[in-house]
Amino acid sequence: LPWFLTADHCIGSQTVAQTAITYFGYKTSSCNSSSLGTYDSVSGSTYKTGSSTSDFTLLLLSGEPSISFARLGYSTADLDWGDDIAVVHHPGGYRPGSFDSYMRVSYGDRDLVSWPNYWVMEYSSGSTEGGSSGAPLISVSDKRVRGQLSGGLAGCGNIFDDEYGKFSSAWDDGASTYLSVQD
Repeated sequence: LPWFLTADHCIGSQTVAQTAITYFGYKTSSCNSSSLGTYDSVSGSTYKTGSSTSDFTLLLLSGEPSISFARLGYSTADLDWGDDIAVVHHPGGYRPGSFDSYMRVSYGDRDLVSWPNYWVMEYSSGSTEGGSSGAPLISVSDKRVRGQLSGGLAGCGNIFDDEYGKFSSAWDDGASTYLSVQD
């Protein structure tokens, strides 16, 4: 069964996890497009661990989607200043029957500022918006998850940064109990 990493402020308990619906392949070709591709969903999950320290939750989904999808690896390695990142997200979250929440990919790099449990990222192309929380922070160099979106002030039309919980903190706070080390 697939593991799913998200933000603790989105799903912070088994009560919420069991009601989660996870969508795979949900995307349109452009903003407000009425052309929705093939997608599937998995209803329900088991809350395995999480922490507000780095705003992470690790879920075990209750089933496999019927469509193929990429499984991302993860890394506890540090990002250096200027390392390129990508973020796959859905601004506004999913709204049934709505086509204004389409998959976006934003790019940027690690800012000079970072905290013990969080990365600060600035975008060079695109941005996140409300509803994108929990989106994976992916290192472009090795294509592995290094964190998850916690929050920030970034948005379309501004140049503010976002904060991402470090996967290394999630690892130390319980993810290592369920996941194996990846090279």
